[in-house]
Amino acid sequence: MGESHALVSAPFTVHSAGYRRLRPDAHPLADSSGYVFEHRAVLYDKIGPGVHPCHWCGRELIWRYGLEVDHIDFDRANNAPANLVPSCHRCNTGRAMARRYGREVVR
Repeated sequence: MGESHALVSAPFTVHSAGYRRLRPDAHPLADSSGYVFEHRAVLYDKIGPGVHPCHWCGRELIWRYGLEVDHIDFDRANNAPANLVPSCHRCNTGRAMARRYGREVVR
């Protein structure tokens, strides 16, 4: 669906929160320094631009304006396309907080 942006060979750094930041030749989600978080680039390349529903609640989201990338297995290093889903902030943080405090987590 989306367009590949040669992420595999892109130079990267690791953000203080543990997320990999890539610097591909060009990517629509890149910041002003040319970097993009790997999990965001992978999901973008999987689902493409435009409006997408939150995987958990169905709320409509758009890249750069509310669409967050949720790791289904909570592993920030697992950026496999099957492990990444679009999520709204409420659902993304709600799942993380539930896991942190030992409550049931939606999967």
